Amino acid sequence: MLIENNVLSESNLQEFGCNILLMVDFKECLEVMERVNSNVKMLIDVAHLKVSSNSLNFKKELFLKYLENWTAAYHLSDNNGLKDSNEKFTKD
Repeated sequence: MLIENNVLSESNLQEFGCNILLMVDFKECLEVMERVNSNVKMLIDVAHLKVSSNSLNFKKELFLKYLENWTAAYHLSDNNGLKDSNEKFTKD
């Protein structure tokens, strides 16, 4: 079973005043992954990561590093970093 990281946009952060979602940053993801069975892994949605890292001002590379032991797959799409628009993923 794979669990995907969540996405928090800047507009959601402004509307609610805080992160109201589970598994948006690496600390929450680590907390969950350390509590689940060993057959549960992470599906890293890189577009979610791009938006959330901008909204909460954290480094995407640290997220990937801290979760590498639990990562089994990646969902590759892109966006403008402000909202998850599911654009094509390119070399850029």
